[in-house]
Amino acid sequence: MVTVKATDSGKSVDDALNAVLNNPDVQASLVLALEKLPMVMEQYASIERTLGFVTAVLKDKESLTNLMGGLKQELPPVTLDHETLVALLTLLDKLPKLVRYLELLETGADFVESVLTDKESVKYLLDNAKEWVEPWESKVRQTLSHVETARKRAESDNTPVSVFSLMKLLKEPAAQRGVHFLKAFLEVAGESS
Repeated sequence: MVTVKATDSGKSVDDALNAVLNNPDVQASLVLALEKLPMVMEQYASIERTLGFVTAVLKDKESLTNLMGGLKQELPPVTLDHETLVALLTLLDKLPKLVRYLELLETGADFVESVLTDKESVKYLLDNAKEWVEPWESKVRQTLSHVETARKRAESDNTPVSVFSLMKLLKEPAAQRGVHFLKAFLEVAGESS
């Protein structure tokens, strides 16, 4: 730091000031300060306007009463207890993560919206969905057809069911697979309980 003082040896304050101003570091600092002066003044004016507004509102009791009354009517009643404050602080702590997730959701929603508004993309999606669904659809139809045929046969068959017919039925490979599946399912269910 450079200090300016007149000495007793006859130097005047002007000479000391000239010596300081001739220093290149001081000159560079002054130039930088002068370049930043408009920005500093703009910020100062903004602070001054804000403080003037706040002061005027605080002095105007009627405006302040109306403002607070309006806020009380629009906001739900809040009880500031320990649990509420802990929840608020936890929410504030999680806010950065929540913002990242919301940004991802927003990106996804924008993508879905752009795809759904594009006719070619919708047509492409529907065509691909048909290709994926068709094999399953044919299997479901085939199974429903088998069920309907079996139901009709069962309705028309009036022969009595005997123990021997049940034993013969149990020898069928489809019945064997069903019995093995049922046995394994009951074992797994028994182990988990």
